Amino acid sequence: IVFGGKEPPNEQWLSQNPEWYNDYPYLDIIVHGEGELTFEEILLENLKDKPDYTIIEGCSIINKNSYITTLPRQRITDLRESPSPYLDGMFDDIYEKYKKEGFIFSAVLESARGCPYSCTFCEIGDSYFTKVNQQPLEQLFSEIEWIGSHGIDYIDDANSNFGLYYDRDMEIAKFLVQCNEKYGNPQTYRVDWAKSKAEKLFNIAKVLHSVGLHRGMTLALQSMNEPTLKSIKRKNLVDDSDMKRITKLYEDAGISTYVEIILGLPDETLESFKQGLCKILELGEHNYAGMYVLSALRNTPFGDKNYIKKHGIKTKRILAPIARWVEPPDKIYEEVDLVIEHNKLTTPEWVEMYLFSWLVSACHHMGFTQYISRFLREHCEIEYEEFYKKLFNYAFDNPMSIIGRELIETKNHITKIITEPKPKTLWGRKIGEFNNFQGEKEEVSALIFIKNKDIFYREFSLFLKSNFDIDIQVLNSLINFQKVNMVDPTNYYPMQSNTLYNFTEVIHNNKKLKLGDYKFELNANNYGGDYHQYGKELWYIRKSGAGKVNLTSYAK
Repeated sequence: IVFGGKEPPNEQWLSQNPEWYNDYPYLDIIVHGEGELTFEEILLENLKDKPDYTIIEGCSIINKNSYITTLPRQRITDLRESPSPYLDGMFDDIYEKYKKEGFIFSAVLESARGCPYSCTFCEIGDSYFTKVNQQPLEQLFSEIEWIGSHGIDYIDDANSNFGLYYDRDMEIAKFLVQCNEKYGNPQTYRVDWAKSKAEKLFNIAKVLHSVGLHRGMTLALQSMNEPTLKSIKRKNLVDDSDMKRITKLYEDAGISTYVEIILGLPDETLESFKQGLCKILELGEHNYAGMYVLSALRNTPFGDKNYIKKHGIKTKRILAPIARWVEPPDKIYEEVDLVIEHNKLTTPEWVEMYLFSWLVSACHHMGFTQYISRFLREHCEIEYEEFYKKLFNYAFDNPMSIIGRELIETKNHITKIITEPKPKTLWGRKIGEFNNFQGEKEEVSALIFIKNKDIFYREFSLFLKSNFDIDIQVLNSLINFQKVNMVDPTNYYPMQSNTLYNFTEVIHNNKKLKLGDYKFELNANNYGGDYHQYGKELWYIRKSGAGKVNLTSYAK
């Protein structure tokens, strides 16, 4: 049995954890790093009467309770050495067979392999992968053509830094658009964008956005805390003014942007996390923030005992943080080591960090309180940190409110995951009220909020009155404006509404508040009362506005 891919432990980890073999006595060979050539040589050697696998570079050969690691294998410099299953016919029969059975396909490409960065939380940050090797455009375009001509609408490009090579990646974007216009597919192109060139990448994003291939531009920050960035060998390559300008540039063009934040990184305190998350809102990023928990991958410094000791890292073995598990036939689920504590963060503080991220995700990024908080920031100069810390306290102090009950449910669910003796609780919350819908914490809460929106906003009005000094007529109008701007699965769109104030101008253009009779039209998908379908789409369109309607006209 040959073990390969990202999960196999490298030689350094094996030397620190020799007992690992006892848990996997059935393994014969472990392949390290890129596996295409190594596995080919293993197969050829296996044909011999007396195979000697120790002559093959890039692997460990296991013999009972010991192992031999061979010389490291050099990186593949020409990706044409790896045959394409799209082009050599391997996928043809598979595609035809399962297409007849009604399967929907997605495709994975790798336009480039490697990453110049050294982030400690990422396995590809290892020096082995520092050099970026590019797939030849001729082969890549042939693969895209095959995908488009076979009616496959979703491409996931395993390139870790799309746009790093601007001219080349612009060619790829234009070819994707050509295929979309020719075949109607692909319809979605998902990729990790280059970390430092969001402003320059605007033109590539515009090309993809022109036919709907682009779902959002990543502003990968990971943390807003300088000591944390130093600990993970990361640097945010845009300053505050740059981020404001870039966010506005994309927003004006109708292109979504979103940030990525990791919970539980070394030297991140509970307070620095809350401040950093709210600072992102201050910088104008209101669309979406992907807030990911931290898995300690064994082939990163988080698997190194010296690094673990230095930062006091504590982990808990859990089922992989995947919100939508399809139960595997063998009942064997993927597991990970979740970082829940370090020198600057206790486990109870980690839980509060998780809950605060839930609050901002469910309330602000899903849209339910976004217009209210943004209006108060522009009109009343109430900072987001003050607003959401007060809302967080309100949820704890009012456990029978809609938001209070959701906080408790979310807390109970995550506490169970990190305290149960053996991993068995799925990451995604499941709720029977909506046909056993299962999803991320903020999605489930969004379903609860919209199903009970009248109660939710009545309680939210009480929160605002008790915490902020706002004219009652303005407050009531603001609550109504916020409520009608949320997609309601029971509504039929387009629909018209009106408000007494120019809230949109205040929120988006920093205009003075004016009284009048402002009419607007609202548009969104129609769900016919299907909350389950609404919940599914919340996730898939989370990077482009999630639960908010489109305001298609606004006039006095």
